[in-house]
Amino acid sequence: MGNAIELAVNEAKRTGSLEWFKIINTYVEKGVTKKLNPNYFSQALSELFNLDKKQFERLSSSLWNSYKQEEYYFAWLREINLLLSSLDISRNDQWHELSSLYKETYFGLIDGRLLIKKLQDLIPDLLTNWLRLTDSAQTVVAAAAVLSWNELFPASISLTIVNDAENLISHIETEIDELEECLSLFDTIIKWAQIHEMGENNRLKWIVQQLIDFETHHLLIAGLSGSGKSTFVNTILGEDVQDSPTSSVIMFKDFEESTISEITDHETVTLADFSQFQERLDRRRNALESIFEFKRQIPFYMKIDSH
Repeated sequence: MGNAIELAVNEAKRTGSLEWFKIINTYVEKGVTKKLNPNYFSQALSELFNLDKKQFERLSSSLWNSYKQEEYYFAWLREINLLLSSLDISRNDQWHELSSLYKETYFGLIDGRLLIKKLQDLIPDLLTNWLRLTDSAQTVVAAAAVLSWNELFPASISLTIVNDAENLISHIETEIDELEECLSLFDTIIKWAQIHEMGENNRLKWIVQQLIDFETHHLLIAGLSGSGKSTFVNTILGEDVQDSPTSSVIMFKDFEESTISEITDHETVTLADFSQFQERLDRRRNALESIFEFKRQIPFYMKIDSH
């Protein structure tokens, strides 16, 4: 098979025939080239770029996927970045596959499994080329990634690319699912924290679940001690539920059955009764460590519904 691959690569370079490049791509997709050093394909890819950009993207993407989880993966990333840096790349050519691979690779590399020292020389070139070829759906994400990295490591990315990213952020109007991106990043951070034994972060998970519950409307009541917060809350609830000062976060939720839960970083505990709730509130030292969820029927809402 080695001789067949060598023949296909040599003939593709010699003749410039797209058929030979298609044969190379077939070998790559079968997985028989993943043990070859990525620089073996660089000249062929460079020539293919000038012949047919779509075929270039297809072969580059096939090679990229074939090297994932293999010993030459980082060598491939360096090689493709070096190659693309030498080519006249334009976002107008719509590099959908490569843009997606750059995004997937970037977020995979920064998920916390690798030391920053291992990535510091690789990421600037990765982000530079991602921004140069990003498609419209990922322009904002790519530009934001460039600016974020440049903020952490100033001068690691060329000023031209940083200015381009700033310009794109300022002027391009594009639809992006910010919620999906944020939730994905949150999950990545939580997994990283668990791997490094930094706690269960149960409280943060609970907060995120409340924020993405778009069927529920939330009213935040905040103020200095003695400003009337408890009086207002008790008026809404119809009785003196909160009768002592507290710095704890309490969520009152209209619900048919009454339950009181304490959410901490480690667990969610259902409290036995109202007296236990009051006792927990009195522990002011736990104010920033716990959130209380108080579910009960709220007369105020019943009156609104009846009208």
